[in-house]
Amino acid sequence: MMRKFITALTACAMLVPSSFVKVQADDGYVWIDMPVEFRESEAREMLYYVNEFRTGPDAWAWEKGNESKKYYNCEALTYDYGLEEIAKQRAVELIASYGHTRADGLDWKQTYADCGYQTYTNAENIAYYYGPGAKGTVEALREDDYGYGGQGHRINMLGEEFKYFGGGCIRYEDKYFYVQEFSDRPLNQNYSSPRDYESWDSARFKRSDIYDWKMEHDSVTVRIGSSGKVYDINRQMFNFRKIKYLICGWDQSYTSDNSSIVSTSGINYSANSIGTTTLYGPSGMGGQTLSFEVHVTNQYEPVRWNWSDDLMTASLELQDVNSGMTVTANAKISVSYDEEPTCSSYGYGTFTATVYYEGETYTDKKFGYIPALGHDWGKPTYTWDGAKCTGTVKCLRDSSHTETQTVTASRNVIKAATCTSKGSAQYTATFYAPFTKQTKTAEIPMRSHSLTDVTYKWANDYSTCTAAGKCENCGKTVTETVKTTSSVVKEATETESGRMKYFAEFKTLGFKSRSITVPFSAAQKKTAMYRLYNPNSYEHFYTGNAKEKDALVKMGWKYEGVGWYAPKTSKTPVYRLYNPNNGGDHHYTMNKKEYDALCKAGWKGEGIRWYSDDAKGVPVYREYNPGQPIRNHNYTANKKEHDYLVKTAGWKNEGIGWYGVK
Repeated sequence: MMRKFITALTACAMLVPSSFVKVQADDGYVWIDMPVEFRESEAREMLYYVNEFRTGPDAWAWEKGNESKKYYNCEALTYDYGLEEIAKQRAVELIASYGHTRADGLDWKQTYADCGYQTYTNAENIAYYYGPGAKGTVEALREDDYGYGGQGHRINMLGEEFKYFGGGCIRYEDKYFYVQEFSDRPLNQNYSSPRDYESWDSARFKRSDIYDWKMEHDSVTVRIGSSGKVYDINRQMFNFRKIKYLICGWDQSYTSDNSSIVSTSGINYSANSIGTTTLYGPSGMGGQTLSFEVHVTNQYEPVRWNWSDDLMTASLELQDVNSGMTVTANAKISVSYDEEPTCSSYGYGTFTATVYYEGETYTDKKFGYIPALGHDWGKPTYTWDGAKCTGTVKCLRDSSHTETQTVTASRNVIKAATCTSKGSAQYTATFYAPFTKQTKTAEIPMRSHSLTDVTYKWANDYSTCTAAGKCENCGKTVTETVKTTSSVVKEATETESGRMKYFAEFKTLGFKSRSITVPFSAAQKKTAMYRLYNPNSYEHFYTGNAKEKDALVKMGWKYEGVGWYAPKTSKTPVYRLYNPNNGGDHHYTMNKKEYDALCKAGWKGEGIRWYSDDAKGVPVYREYNPGQPIRNHNYTANKKEHDYLVKTAGWKNEGIGWYGVK
């Protein structure tokens, strides 16, 4: 994961190019080398992604308040090798002081002066990864998901005043440090080929901030006849502020306790004879003297490699050139695949045997075949469908490799069902490997009543229906009363009565669904509210206008019957609005202030469309679907529908929208 700290900064001054000179002076500061890997190719690659961002459709940033965006008219930046020089130096400095304040306590802009330039209009972005990636770095610094206060790096990359860009990227141990430098004018336009290389590079530190020096190892082993720089075999380390033990190298002389074994010259050493001696280094900032033991060992030459038939193990015979004695060392095996093995097919490639012995590394290579890996099955999943159980398992090496088994489970009745109580049974499904036996306990439904002399009685207002019958098995009289639903068979007019059909649905086994059609008076002063559904946009629509209903049905809307009856008039009107800017969405409200506010916001007001019953006869429930961005409300007088949507289908209960008449 990328870590980003310290918001980006800008500064203004004149630009005067020069070369970078590190001056070692006794001024309270010290330049110290650190081993880094410069990655110029990756640093320069950032320019492509920065320019792609600057000149693309996403060249915007939030303005204060996060309600509107500022769009930038950016030109592509030109790479500058003076800015690259500064960015590389800053990347090295980030190892010890991650931020826009350097390890010497000075501001980042001081780097321009150290490199021989003065800042004018410049900006800096910094970041670090635990893995490389120019593209990922730029994407993170874009800060797409941040608000106004968190887009400082983004605004730097979109700066219209900037014309030039330089990048820095280094690896220190397991971290990758990135720096972006921006300028309104060039520093150095002399092209140089990108280099990716390891080197010791310097950062300037405050002497007072450095403490607790030590060597990386208490002792090291070298071969007789070897030579080189001391920090190549044992590097120095020190604490800096809150960072423990930065690895470094410091150009000060070492001395040897026994120069016949190991001799020294400045920071160089030579291993002359077998034995052990101590090298003494420079004093640390706190005054302690650094030292470590050096063990000089025999010089070995490889004699013979011995490989196993499957190439998975190997060993190396080594001979001491001084004594002639041989030793055998076991190797570590690695494979470079030309074709990787799969679960069911072999692979092939190059096997490399590596032996580390007495400070030296020896390798040998062979081409060979790798057997098929076989399936590495993960954890199976099981699904039940009645008495059948299906097991499915995927291979962890290749998810396209799956195995499925379906078995019919055996059934053991735990408790028998009667016509007055439910029973239970245990199902046992027995599988073959890689699956295991599965069990479940399931409910046995109650046995059906064997009902005789069944009667049905409707309430006077047909709002309920009661069924009754006597069970031949248990002898009990069984009754069930249900609320009815209704639909208009024929609308009433002012001169003719209408016809209403009532439906009764029973849950008790043995009772059948019933319906009855009855007339209703033409004198009833109420309006049928039709309910329609658009299968393409998922919107429910409500209207008391029969012509509007018929027109919508011809356009493809599905007519779902009368949702409720509204009074012809009341003190509580219901307003309807239409949003032409959001894919077509209707909204209904009794709140006149809400209606006026939405009209001002761009909704089209469609006036009063019906009335709510002031006597609160029949509640019309309102539900909201949080998974639907628009057209997400439903209104119903059917309590069963309301309860299903809220309790089962995941809709949100928003109470009562208004009332219809009884």
